[in-house]
Amino acid sequence: MARLDEPFGYYPEIHDMITLELESGEEVRCEVTGVVKIDENDYIAVVAEDKDEVYIYKISETKDGLKFDNIFDEEYQIVAEKFLELAEEDEEVEKDDFDKELIPDDWEE
Repeated sequence: MARLDEPFGYYPEIHDMITLELESGEEVRCEVTGVVKIDENDYIAVVAEDKDEVYIYKISETKDGLKFDNIFDEEYQIVAEKFLELAEEDEEVEKDDFDKELIPDDWEE
């Protein structure tokens, strides 16, 4: 579940900052770093404000609003690589910093 604060890009429901409620019940305030479409799915990347962690979710629309679903394995790798590609194109984001946060050290290509 996420609380949304201000509009972000082409999703009026997504804002620059969101508050995620993790499975543990902990609330984490996050900055939205991007939204991408891959095939027919939309994905969001957010950076935890005080933890310096990146979270990536699949976005789906429900009758109650937007739902953020966890992604795993090959799907996660594909989406993470797309966000890294976009980061390389953005002069404001240092790829090395983004790469360290987004791709786990033990990731196999």
